[in-house]
Amino acid sequence: MARSLERHLSSELEKRFERTNADTARHPHSHQLGGNIPRYIGDECHEILFRGETAVTVSTSNRSRLRRAFTLIELLVIVTIIAVLTALLLPAIAHVKGTARRTECLSRMKQWTLGFISYADDNDDFIPREDFANTGNVQWNNWNAVRHAQSVDVWYNALSNYVGVPSASSYASLAKRPAFYERASLFQCPGASIPTSTPLIALFSVAMNSQLIEPPDHVPTIRFNTITRPPDTVLFQDNLLEGEKRVSQFQAWASLGQPAAMATRFAGVRHGRGGNLAFADGSAQWRVGEEVVETSGPGAGQGKPGSGVIWDIH
Repeated sequence: MARSLERHLSSELEKRFERTNADTARHPHSHQLGGNIPRYIGDECHEILFRGETAVTVSTSNRSRLRRAFTLIELLVIVTIIAVLTALLLPAIAHVKGTARRTECLSRMKQWTLGFISYADDNDDFIPREDFANTGNVQWNNWNAVRHAQSVDVWYNALSNYVGVPSASSYASLAKRPAFYERASLFQCPGASIPTSTPLIALFSVAMNSQLIEPPDHVPTIRFNTITRPPDTVLFQDNLLEGEKRVSQFQAWASLGQPAAMATRFAGVRHGRGGNLAFADGSAQWRVGEEVVETSGPGAGQGKPGSGVIWDIH
């Protein structure tokens, strides 16, 4: 039986070699040395693969299609893996960026606070004013008010030398105003979104406490020693801007971005669930918004009693 199979294979191979020689004459570059013998059937190239005593014919075009299909599967797997990793990493990246902005904001507020204290030391204990008007009533300051001579002792101009930045008045020209709102500007919180709907108004996402100087008896300024509880008394805060989420729906809605503010304008969810406050002892803290601002009852939108945060010192 084995001898018969051997004679049959030998005869079959002789016939195949004869056909291969004929094909080689027609296609001089088709013959390849080695264990595989290429043959052409029509326009399709086939190889005779030897596996022991058995000859198997495999289409190279089919093999190419198999290789292409496997490559597509690999690509789909890679794309899926990238999509999954992206979904996992994006929240983590956002959290890291948010934490970095919160930390940078705290650092800026602390600089303003230390400049505030130094200014009082150099000015017979009087603190800088909060607003262009000297009435104790805070309002929007347009750029003409910011650069007016009357604003020289307002915090945004008076403290610039103490914190090492140009005064707000130096940004009053139309060409320089964009720089005032850059993320790197010390006048702004890096986590704030600055609206563009009021180009004539100087908007502050960091603001002085508006309750330190109050009419009619405490204008145009007060002495720093009037503050009896420095670790709890706010000097600067994250200041609410148009379009930002509020801690309470009862917080202020109009004229947002004034240079001075209080709890009604505290951006208490700018940094996650909280916002930043700087105190008269030179410290700065991140505080949960709902722990600082009352969210229900008659005092909703105002400072929360018992929070340990003091706005009004009079």
